[in-house]
Amino acid sequence: MSPQAFREALAALGMTQAAFARFLAAHGHPAKDVARSVRRWAEIGPPGEVVVILTLLRRFREDAAAVAEVLAETKAD
Repeated sequence: MSPQAFREALAALGMTQAAFARFLAAHGHPAKDVARSVRRWAEIGPPGEVVVILTLLRRFREDAAAVAEVLAETKAD
């Protein structure tokens, strides 16, 4: 993933670099300075495991939106 694609993926998730760093820290990212790592990824591109995390977050958000839509249609009937 390119640096630009990384920044676009964060924006699509509604996250800033700082918010993503807090998310990673809250979920056990091993780096001592996560915010610095995220800033670096925005310049050089993220490692593969971060690409996987972003992909899963996007998929979970899409799945949740689809479930919410089905529930709203069910309640309307």
